[in-house]
Amino acid sequence: LQAYVTQEISLQHALYEGTIGSFFFAESDTNWVLWTMHVELLGSLVLFLLLYLYQIKRVLFFICSLVLPALALYLKGEGFFLGILSFVIGIYIYLYAKTLPYSVAIAVFLFGLYLAGAHNSSDSYQWIYAVIGERTYEYGNFLGGVLIVYSILMSPQLSNHFDRPLLVWLGKLSFSIYLLHLIVLYLIGLPVFNCLLSLGVDYAYAAVIASIVFIGFTLWACEYFSRWVDQFAIRVSQRLASKILD
Repeated sequence: LQAYVTQEISLQHALYEGTIGSFFFAESDTNWVLWTMHVELLGSLVLFLLLYLYQIKRVLFFICSLVLPALALYLKGEGFFLGILSFVIGIYIYLYAKTLPYSVAIAVFLFGLYLAGAHNSSDSYQWIYAVIGERTYEYGNFLGGVLIVYSILMSPQLSNHFDRPLLVWLGKLSFSIYLLHLIVLYLIGLPVFNCLLSLGVDYAYAAVIASIVFIGFTLWACEYFSRWVDQFAIRVSQRLASKILD
């Protein structure tokens, strides 16, 4: 975080990254999380291409669903490969996945949650680390996300458990949280934590209190950000798209 805030970034550079750099070149000095916009843009294009091929020739669809992730691995490495592969797996889930029994869906969901917490140095994941080493974090998160999405989408009962007002609200804010959490962590989380430590609060208590304050402030800020920025951008994009298509 110290490296993040000691960068000298001009307004021109921030505008460039927000409109061009993050989407086409994965440049994200102003907000580190924006590198994924590059994956999402190209992944969406891969999705459109594959669905088009699925409609005109199934053989081409299957071939390209293997070739495109392999090409991503060759050109841009494992991180980009996992991102593109996520889109391909999503297509296959949509087209071919079968409904899961409730008990199986619960087991898949819980295992996905477990994998989503993977860290290379954690004792809880050393059995995975012994097999894939430093890739434990990346592949654990990747597979965990796939299993969580698959279990919820393919089990109506499990899906109903998540169809609650609070969870729907968090889903609405999720993209705004993704965009703002790093900035809020530095502006709110760390100062509160350091202030508590300076007052003599125990390290563990200071960490818990600072985390609660950070999460609460993030949700509060993202409620307004989602309404005034995210939803506004969606409406503008939809109007532009309708004008272009018309």
